[in-house]
Amino acid sequence: MHRWTIAIVLLLVLGGRAFGAQAPERVRIAIIDTGISTRALAGDHIDAGRNYILPGEDTEDKLDHGTAIASLILGKPDRDLVGAFPEAILVPLVYFSLEGEAVVKGDAAMLARSIYDAVETFDCRVINLSAGILLDSPELKAACDHAEARGVVVVSAVGNDGYSAPENIYYPAAYETVIGVGALDSKGQAADFSQANASVSLLARGEDLWVARASGRMTHVNGTSYATALVTGAVAELLAHHPDLTPGEVRDLLYKTADDLGEAGHDPQNGHGALDLSEALAYARVYPGPWEVSPDFCCYEAIRSTVTRVPPDREMVWTLRLEMAKAMVRGDIERVHEFATGLTWWLTSGRPD
Repeated sequence: MHRWTIAIVLLLVLGGRAFGAQAPERVRIAIIDTGISTRALAGDHIDAGRNYILPGEDTEDKLDHGTAIASLILGKPDRDLVGAFPEAILVPLVYFSLEGEAVVKGDAAMLARSIYDAVETFDCRVINLSAGILLDSPELKAACDHAEARGVVVVSAVGNDGYSAPENIYYPAAYETVIGVGALDSKGQAADFSQANASVSLLARGEDLWVARASGRMTHVNGTSYATALVTGAVAELLAHHPDLTPGEVRDLLYKTADDLGEAGHDPQNGHGALDLSEALAYARVYPGPWEVSPDFCCYEAIRSTVTRVPPDREMVWTLRLEMAKAMVRGDIERVHEFATGLTWWLTSGRPD
């Protein structure tokens, strides 16, 4: 096998990500929720936000929910809680809270405004919305589309009506540009309370999770809200290492590397499967972009102009690329060379009879 051909494969197929990781960036995450308690969590990772539902008040949490979400992302080392992405900077945007003894909650318009501000005012790369509404709001959809266009990933919970009304569709989780998150139970299967419909994109652990309350005390919780926080942390880690990824590419990476559960492929109960961040991080180093955006992988034209005799088998190339990425992450140079040789053969000789 010609060494120059293998070199072309390594350079053009794997690309720059494979030959040197970028220094991780600090990713800003908007938490559109009940606020975040700075008594419970380290304030140096919580930036100034805004209280939309009670404009005259600060963003301290009165209902525990937002603090629980934040603790799953940042962690709480003094209580043995490891965060999904402790390096994040969280921005609390309060859209429901407590006024006196009454819970007050915003509408679709307030959610939309929070999303716009997360993008334009607070410079966030990820938006966590561990809530939703049953109304398909054009205003809310437009806000999510705006976030997509500006390179911001929106992650939202699909809902907890699995026992009574699994067909209920919550927004914005159901929008195509949003990662709709369902919950896994403690056995690694779709939780019975999690929605089972077309809004489910991805599953993450959502049962018996250890979280912080606003007081700083700890508790155990269940729900798709908390699974959403874990996916948000995974998205932030991907973007920290690969800030050039678009929202569509982030979704594609997470969906393609998810652990497929139930029926093969996407299904209403499991979506694309269970989140597998380690696989996503490995594959991000060699990621060519979604097929629907670029149907031929990045080096095909360059290789075909010199040595390729037949179009490559996409699934085999996909598999070789992913296995090569894993080997590179492990530092197994011999294995990398083996896969590079195999990929080069596939490109230059075509499929076996």
